[in-house]
Amino acid sequence: MGNYLMSRSRRSDVRKTARLTYLATTKRFMTPHLNKEDIHRMAVGETRIALIQSKKFDSVIGSIFLAIAVKLITKLIEKWLDENLFSLDSISPQYTEGEPGYDPKTK
Repeated sequence: MGNYLMSRSRRSDVRKTARLTYLATTKRFMTPHLNKEDIHRMAVGETRIALIQSKKFDSVIGSIFLAIAVKLITKLIEKWLDENLFSLDSISPQYTEGEPGYDPKTK
């Protein structure tokens, strides 16, 4: 759904912020695979705060885009946690096929 409501560049920015925040959050735990629920909660919350502070969603329709971005972030982080991706090398900087928000046109 987010593919049609947000531009590719905005989705890419959201994913980039989510990736960096998620990886920073996983580094806080010695055993991230045992703390998935805490990582999920913290990473989604901190990414949301980072997006608000970035001022990219400061418009009349920005709050709607922010809500869509948070849903996209939640799905991305859930996918990364399900696949046990906890290192910088395991999560690509760009979208990969199968991720929420992936657009095959942006290769």
